[in-house]
Amino acid sequence: MTAKEELLIVRDLSKALKTTEREIAQCRADIYALHATDYSKEKLTGGTGSDISDKVAKLLDLLEKANQEWDVLIRAKIDVKRKISLIDDLVLRAVLIEYYILGNTWEQVCTNMSYSWKHIHRKHSQALKAYALKNDI
Repeated sequence: MTAKEELLIVRDLSKALKTTEREIAQCRADIYALHATDYSKEKLTGGTGSDISDKVAKLLDLLEKANQEWDVLIRAKIDVKRKISLIDDLVLRAVLIEYYILGNTWEQVCTNMSYSWKHIHRKHSQALKAYALKNDI
């Protein structure tokens, strides 16, 4: 595994967690949108019957999945941050943290660090080499 692949795992785990959290938000919205059945009407028409217990069970499953994903993400971030901290150059460390740990876009990294796109990518290349060298990758 290359240094970049190892670091990308953290970004991918973070993206997966965000997807699960969006699923949770949608499931909650579905639960809140359920309406009570009006049994005073002679005939019920349209739609499919939604049992709230199914929705709640799905929400609980998603919450458990999110908790597991959080645990994996936190462990991965701690491990990668420890490895990044071995790099002597503070700018190189900051580039890796901004992009891989904080999940910022390259535009945000450039803005946050007050560097041009080209300079950030040059520093990123140096940072990957330093990461690999310090961590025997």
